[in-house]
Amino acid sequence: MNNNVTLRSGLFWNAANSIGRLGLNFVATIILSRLLTPSDFGTYGILLIFITVSELIADSGMGGYIIKQQNVDDLDYDTLFVYNLVVSIFLYIIIFVLAPYIAEFYNNESLCLGIRICSSVIVIQSMSIIATARLLKGMLFKKMAVISIFSGIIGLLTAVAWGYFWGGYFALIIQLLVSGSLNSFGQMYAVRSVPRLRFDFLRFKKQFRFGINLMGSTMLQSLTTNIVNNIIAKIFNLRIAGIYVQSAKLQSIPTSLVQSILDKTFFPVFSKITFDLSLFNIQATKTSRMTYAICFPLLSLVICLAEPLVYVILGSQWIDCVKTFQILMLASYPMLVKVVNRNLLKALGYTGDILRMELYPFLMLVTGLVISVVIRSYLFLILSIVLCNVMSAIVSFFFVSKRSKISAYSQLANILKFSPVIIVAIASMFFTNGGLAYAIPLVLLLLFLIVYYIIGVQEYVILVEQMIMFIRKRKLND
Repeated sequence: MNNNVTLRSGLFWNAANSIGRLGLNFVATIILSRLLTPSDFGTYGILLIFITVSELIADSGMGGYIIKQQNVDDLDYDTLFVYNLVVSIFLYIIIFVLAPYIAEFYNNESLCLGIRICSSVIVIQSMSIIATARLLKGMLFKKMAVISIFSGIIGLLTAVAWGYFWGGYFALIIQLLVSGSLNSFGQMYAVRSVPRLRFDFLRFKKQFRFGINLMGSTMLQSLTTNIVNNIIAKIFNLRIAGIYVQSAKLQSIPTSLVQSILDKTFFPVFSKITFDLSLFNIQATKTSRMTYAICFPLLSLVICLAEPLVYVILGSQWIDCVKTFQILMLASYPMLVKVVNRNLLKALGYTGDILRMELYPFLMLVTGLVISVVIRSYLFLILSIVLCNVMSAIVSFFFVSKRSKISAYSQLANILKFSPVIIVAIASMFFTNGGLAYAIPLVLLLLFLIVYYIIGVQEYVILVEQMIMFIRKRKLND
């Protein structure tokens, strides 16, 4: 199949999957924020770091090796399955034993049972790791989208029912377990391939050598995302932790949407054209520019409308989330740049660079967190997250430049071309009280997009042409 056709098809179905999950998360956030308290979300946020890190250790990024390699057989898949299952069971036992001590550390007895139930998803999801790898390698994005959306709907309905009748943060645990279980078993049924308990050490070494760096970089990302809530819960209180969790969840909706589409589409597709570096560079530049052209204005729009969005989605009791949400949204721009460059390096096979790309900013974040704890400043803490992501994006320029010969200067120029919309978003954070406060930034955003089109910025010309063609086709069909 033609690479462009594959890319378009992959983008469509991964976008459908991500937008579907985004819609479900959006509905879940609206409903559950009215059934649960900030403390419930803060408590659930404490659990996530243990579950997320354990899942990353179990996966170890080894599935990416199978997707990248052109020739793999059943023994490669079986080796991955056995490793993942054994490690997942081992990690679950450790978490099960440590649960009482974690609950005691946070002075919250209910955490013990919550951690033990929630962490069972680690073992459940380990069962489907080779099914996921087969679906991605075969580019069966449509099947993945249908399974993911269906499992998300059932998980949401279960969580809402639990929250309505019994309340408490267990509604969020039930949502994770139900959706995760259905997604895993659905993918296993879709590939109809039963793994065998076989293990080849030489193949494991190759998989692990590729995956260990991805695991390390993803773990640093996860720690960056989740450790903040645990520190807030311990140093400040569960209410502030809940505000941070909900703000971070809102911020993750647009960023995770884009990241999911890019990770599931660009890596498999770009892995197939690494044999021609000049073609790879051309496609990578076009892809990154188009991604920024579409996403930067949308991210800025979200920042400008932060207050009404929080009010509508979460309700008036969560209005204190607005400033935290806006500041965290500023981190979305460098996060987007980092996601694009991460996929390019992953496709080229330089996973060690991905790990180093995350390491330096993580050390910077740890420094910021220590200072925040000493001075007990919540504002300094969330600003540290933004600076950490900016540093990570800058570091990624140099690694991509080194490996693909796309200069750091040209990468920066591609971003600066769309920087005015970022400036508008930052300025909007200093306006309050509705009315002109919303109108002025929105008008400026619209003017920038019109000017971009008039002066012939390629990405916007293409987008408008595509929209016109779509409208004409609809009229002809009618």
